[in-house]
Amino acid sequence: MNAFLPSFSARLLRASWQAAILTVMDKTQMRRRIRLIANFKQRPRRSALAGLLVLATGMVTLTDAQTEKPGAVPAQQDLSGVKTNGNVEQAMLAYQATIAAYEKDRQQAANAVFHLGECLRQLGRTDEANAQYQRILREFPEQTEFTGLSQQYVLGLPNPPPGYVLSIGDVEYPGGVAVDSAGNVYISDTRNNRIKKFTAQGVAVAEWGGGGSDVGSFNYPQGLATDGSNNLYVADVHNHRVQKFLGDGTFVREWGELGSNPGQFNEPYNVAVDKAGNVYVVDSENNRVQKFTSDGVYLKTIGTLGRGPGQLQHPQGVAVDASGNVYVGDGGNGRVQKFSAGGAAVLQWECSNHDVAVDAQGHVYVVAFDCIKMFSGDGTQLAQWGSQGSGPGQFDFAARVAVDRAGSKVFVTDAKNNRVQIFAYPPPAKGQ
Repeated sequence: MNAFLPSFSARLLRASWQAAILTVMDKTQMRRRIRLIANFKQRPRRSALAGLLVLATGMVTLTDAQTEKPGAVPAQQDLSGVKTNGNVEQAMLAYQATIAAYEKDRQQAANAVFHLGECLRQLGRTDEANAQYQRILREFPEQTEFTGLSQQYVLGLPNPPPGYVLSIGDVEYPGGVAVDSAGNVYISDTRNNRIKKFTAQGVAVAEWGGGGSDVGSFNYPQGLATDGSNNLYVADVHNHRVQKFLGDGTFVREWGELGSNPGQFNEPYNVAVDKAGNVYVVDSENNRVQKFTSDGVYLKTIGTLGRGPGQLQHPQGVAVDASGNVYVGDGGNGRVQKFSAGGAAVLQWECSNHDVAVDAQGHVYVVAFDCIKMFSGDGTQLAQWGSQGSGPGQFDFAARVAVDRAGSKVFVTDAKNNRVQIFAYPPPAKGQ
């Protein structure tokens, strides 16, 4: 690509977009826009259309831009020293010209569609703005720089979603994911009845298991959890037990057998660990969650069969916050239930789900099959991202979710796409 484009066009885009809408944006909105635009990366591409982006965007910087016809592209010239007239309508014309010029470049077209929506939104033309955001979700779902925020605006949610980082493959129908204090990622390679360990960059470093009922073997491994010492707990579903390992795969202990008595399981699908090291096991077909010490000593049961508060129907997910509150993905009842540290039911909210996780700030992440929803601890929805598909940020049966210790990364098993996707929140700007 012409060396002129990565430097000049990117600088011109930032300068013209920011100036064009500066007069109608409040400070919070401005920071969000600047961060999005500053983080935008162009793909290397040799195309005659590339120069048109600079030219189309230059429309907002020309003092006589009002005389231009909609969609017209001005002659090439050095616009770096020309000040914008701050006309948002002219900015809209520039974005429309860019969309037309880049109709064969999906990344650049999505970029222009999104910022056209921004202009409309700042003018108070909300319906027209939402039409542009819906166009992003409908026509450009793989352009994750823009789909998350577009979804937020359409849904009217207050928090930006995390951005797509990478996918970890080389697993078949992954059924569980966990991360340790060093950022290593553990995945249940379910159809191969093994556990695989990856670095934070997605490099495979260890694997263990195999089909069977001996210690260290698995029969349909699903949910995973790590404790403060980086021990790994595995829900070994069809062996009706939990197995505990060191981070390198060394077997430590097991507990459980088929049954309905305390300490017995009927398809334990998931596990979670609290800050004291206690282990919570989703005993799905017994419609309950059981609590154990890290050595497998039974402590208590949460939930009974039913549809009322505190009752469960085929639960799938469990998570524990810093205060000891327990969140259960009550899948059969289509809701999330919150229990106190003592096991009392304190809150429920409707949400079809397959798993739950909670971060250090108390945000609750819920897998709703083809999207991820984030709630506050009182059940207020804050964010949402994802849709059905196979592109980055899309899912085909999202099954499990995990959050790292800092609460900055979210890990989602994308079962039918045979991968785990990792999302991250951007670091706060200096001074924030």
